Amino acid sequence: MNKENLKVIEIEIKNKKLEINTLKQTNWFTIGARIWNCAKILIKLFIESSNKEENGNITEISIIHHFNNLNINFKQSKFLELGSGTGICGLTLAILGAYQVTLTDYFHQDILSLLQYNYQQNSHLFYNNNDNYSIVQIKSLNWGNIDIEDFNDKTIFNQQLSLYDEDWDWIIGSDLIYDDTESIEPLIWTLQRLIKNKIVIRNGIEKQIETKALFSVEIRSEISYFAFISKLQENFNLKMVLIEDKVINEICGCDNLKITIFLIESK
Repeated sequence: MNKENLKVIEIEIKNKKLEINTLKQTNWFTIGARIWNCAKILIKLFIESSNKEENGNITEISIIHHFNNLNINFKQSKFLELGSGTGICGLTLAILGAYQVTLTDYFHQDILSLLQYNYQQNSHLFYNNNDNYSIVQIKSLNWGNIDIEDFNDKTIFNQQLSLYDEDWDWIIGSDLIYDDTESIEPLIWTLQRLIKNKIVIRNGIEKQIETKALFSVEIRSEISYFAFISKLQENFNLKMVLIEDKVINEICGCDNLKITIFLIESK
């Protein structure tokens, strides 16, 4: 990790200061190592949902009012973040009291090292002292039907496959589709294997798992955006909410952005 190429951004979450390191200089392989506006929107939704769970409060300018029946239930939920980048969304979930958070990105050393570094810099905010374990894990996950021949280390291949056997309550992601269509099919393939309904035993209690996904998507290319929507509707139940301009301006300080929240469930 070249610390000279790092820029620290501080964000306050529930009176806790989250310090996120981003890369000053990025390339196509590390473009996710920034804090994008979609991540800010998703974080806003998480915080509002947490406030609603705790005291029923909803701010005047909000996102959560679009999702009247959304119940994230942080303390009982296992989250898997796809394309974590800096890890800011997943680490926010950990601060909000998530049961377990797994941050993932594709197998690239610079990205995984940044994720690990951001986790280490903030682990004191969400380390479970009572049970002596961290609720955050970091793993690689390449979307699509991966082949063992793509990996020099068979352990990494098996680790990625094991993520599909886990029982996730929520799959989250921000800005996963940029302005191309090439990543859509691998992402859909991955979602098909992660979103499932089953009964599991957790903490000695039987629980019905109905995995859902929450994505924030910026509309950069209408071709890729509508291609993604088409594939999602073909395979899942999909609710879409286009975030109001005034909300985006308040959160991101930007005009002329079009960002949508997707709530994805099995059919």
